[in-house]
Amino acid sequence: MPRVTTCAFACVLAVTVAAFAEPSEGKQLWQFETGAASGGITPAVSDGRVFVTTGLGGNRIFALNADTGKKLWHHDFNDSGPWSPTVASGRVITTTESCSIYSQDVKTGRMAWSKFISNAVFSFTAADEKRVYAVAEQGGWSLVCFNGRNGGVEWKRNVGAEAIGAPVVSDGVVYLSTRDGVVHAIDAAKGKVVWKQERGATSPPVVASGRVLLASEEGGFHLMSLEASDGAAAWQYTASRNPRLGSDAESRPMPQAGAVAQTPTLNQCDGSSRPCVIGEDAFVGTSDGRLLCLDTTNGRRKWEAVLAGGAQGSEVPVASPVVAGGRVYVGTMRGSFASLSVEDGKELWSYKANGGFNSAPAVTGGRVYVISTDGVVHCIDAGTPDAEGWPMWGGTSTHAGPAAGK
Repeated sequence: MPRVTTCAFACVLAVTVAAFAEPSEGKQLWQFETGAASGGITPAVSDGRVFVTTGLGGNRIFALNADTGKKLWHHDFNDSGPWSPTVASGRVITTTESCSIYSQDVKTGRMAWSKFISNAVFSFTAADEKRVYAVAEQGGWSLVCFNGRNGGVEWKRNVGAEAIGAPVVSDGVVYLSTRDGVVHAIDAAKGKVVWKQERGATSPPVVASGRVLLASEEGGFHLMSLEASDGAAAWQYTASRNPRLGSDAESRPMPQAGAVAQTPTLNQCDGSSRPCVIGEDAFVGTSDGRLLCLDTTNGRRKWEAVLAGGAQGSEVPVASPVVAGGRVYVGTMRGSFASLSVEDGKELWSYKANGGFNSAPAVTGGRVYVISTDGVVHCIDAGTPDAEGWPMWGGTSTHAGPAAGK
């Protein structure tokens, strides 16, 4: 009998300890220091490897073990400023600010092909099954289409200004925003202009359910929805800049989205927070510390979360969010990173780093991979094994994200 009592007591104790054990979600699993201050860089995850570059702070790309953070290989490029990597067809593809494109084997880092492309490159690549797309300065800023197998140039199209973030490929069309505020739609196979619109864009576009969404941060926050077929305005949401935050400063969605004057972009490469669209919800951060959830059918606000409030809130941009497994994952330049409920914006967990976060994370395998501006790669427990499907900037190599197929 005493033996049974002891066993029962032990079982109760084990259950009690388990019940009060510190949860692992939001906890750091590992970190890796790249040795270079970085900004605007999103890791890419593929086949158990994490690929991350040093951005403008250096000239290096690393391949890390996704489970442990151990370095598997690294490569020093011949020029500086490698942007966010894209992984497609067993290759990791990287552009550098000065001023080349590289295609490497993901397992070994062996160079498949490389090419000097221009005097300056301020965007990273998109890739479909056959082609790679990048914007470069070649006697004028052009969208250049490369053969994905050998790097040969198939076509190029003048776009007037450097790109924000990266092109997005969806249903045979390449969409991109340029720093003069113009949104472009270009045929992916031939380079023919489908349409272009002056919209004051300060974020890369996202394409979902026949619409193109993008942000502008001139005189407040604007989220615009355009028809993917011709660029016609569907609706526009506007919220005026408010340093107190939390007050209702929005206008009703507008039936016509007119051009908005350009404002300086927030990140060297990314620009403003890029919307993340899942189903009928669009999630986007603002430069004054808010995360918004909007209805993509009409532009009406569902909820607002203040991520960087207080007197200095207007100076703390929110980075591009990612949604996976029913949660929103997003960081701020104040060095906080959080997971929020998609239903109401309630914070589920938060994580603090020494550097700020001004780029989107990669979220896959129940983990968050994100790099802070001090060049540290953080691997964080996402809090749910359902956090899947966003292994690089834009979700996939085409950057259309999982929402494009819904």
